[in-house]
Amino acid sequence: MDTQITRRRAETRSKILDAAIGVFADRGVLGASVEEICERAGFTRGAFYSNYSSKNELVIAILELDRDNSAQAFETMSSEDAAQVIGELLGSHEGEVTRESLLKFATDYFMSQQKTDRDFLLVYPELRLYAARNPEVRDAFLKTHKLTMEVLSAQLDQVVEYFQISVTMPTRSFIENIAGLWDVIMLHAVMEMTPRMNCIADLPPEVLERVLKPLYDFVSGWAVDAPLLHQDQE
Repeated sequence: MDTQITRRRAETRSKILDAAIGVFADRGVLGASVEEICERAGFTRGAFYSNYSSKNELVIAILELDRDNSAQAFETMSSEDAAQVIGELLGSHEGEVTRESLLKFATDYFMSQQKTDRDFLLVYPELRLYAARNPEVRDAFLKTHKLTMEVLSAQLDQVVEYFQISVTMPTRSFIENIAGLWDVIMLHAVMEMTPRMNCIADLPPEVLERVLKPLYDFVSGWAVDAPLLHQDQE
């Protein structure tokens, strides 16, 4: 019975979180009300407050969700499954396999593990602005951001070790730089979307390639070589 309650509670929290992301994307955090979030989630105010004490707590939960998604993506990258997927991609690649194409494959694989739907990409900048204006959330945001940088740096260290990557800057510096670049690129991607597009994968290939080029260039400049990625190509 306890397991069923825990599972039901987790599902309720997840639905409220998804609804909040959608409402925040449409109206901004300041413009969104608990009532709107409840209506979109299909729950009562009582259900909301039995899971989240306030809208501020909900904002912090979304920040933590973003951190966990990224950490999971890096963890997936440092695995046999990732190596197998990249190997399959390389096997289907037409033309000469270059260092840049190898790193692009690896970057694309990492991105495939991320949330890149339109609503989520719109929400994160909103959360940062909200935190900057709200002392209660600001401290939690800074704490979560610091932990995120630490977690992702540790995860990326594992990826670097697993794929034997030679790099031009420490992983912590890379993570901090890529985080800022990612925010700008994702906002650009959102602005390239039409109303019918739900995630960046819906963009025309040539548009997506153009939008993501700064990311590929930055990764290529950081990772000098990755022997494990192309050992089967030699």
